[in-house]
Amino acid sequence: MKNFQIQYDLNGHAHNETVQASNPGHAQAKLLQLYPAAKVLKCTLAGRLAGNIRFPVVWIDYGPVSTARPEPLPDDGVREQATFGFLSKIKGPRRK
Repeated sequence: MKNFQIQYDLNGHAHNETVQASNPGHAQAKLLQLYPAAKVLKCTLAGRLAGNIRFPVVWIDYGPVSTARPEPLPDDGVREQATFGFLSKIKGPRRK
């Protein structure tokens, strides 16, 4: 688990929250479960580079993940199976 620092806007005020998660999308989902009306501004992860003595800490900024949900297509009630007539010409007869 990694510690993500999430900056978010709630009712016009900026807030910071530290959330433990395996990836930034999961961290932002946890925050949105706590505060459904929140708008995520930025998600930051502090990481260490292996073997780098001069700059041991690296900050990685992630933008907000998309929370858009696609609308389902309307059901027209007609269902047809797609057939590919040309496939039998390409494959040829089966061998036994």
